[in-house]
Amino acid sequence: MARSPQSDPQREEAYRWERKFYGTLFNHEMKPRALHKMARHMAESYGVRKPRLLVKRIGREGRIMAMADGQDSIEVNHDMAFFTAHLVAHEMAHVVCHAYGVMEPPHGPTWLGVYLWLMDKYKILPLCASMPSARKAGLKFKHPNKVKPGAL
Repeated sequence: MARSPQSDPQREEAYRWERKFYGTLFNHEMKPRALHKMARHMAESYGVRKPRLLVKRIGREGRIMAMADGQDSIEVNHDMAFFTAHLVAHEMAHVVCHAYGVMEPPHGPTWLGVYLWLMDKYKILPLCASMPSARKAGLKFKHPNKVKPGAL
């Protein structure tokens, strides 16, 4: 079991929690038009610019499946993953936190609160399921109502 680095103390725990949903959330690749529309709506919700959505093939050697590069782009390693609604919400939460200057670890409480809000708002996973599950996994998060658009 991988350990989270000190700079991002709940990273591995967050990834482990997400893996519980692989069967329901991860296996549904989005068509490009729907993908861009969802990312645009998520960005507009928080008043940030929609990042570029890039597909790269960088092999299976590293652990990088996807990453948000600040607020400019979201890259997916197509050798390991593809764009799903869940992945867009995960990476858009990083984009939002970066745009708002959140000074926490990348998978910290604010990021997780934004992520939970996005998944609920865009009907990926309702709060009535995600919040109890995240609590049970021992994850720390700000209540989504405290980090929703207009409150962050």
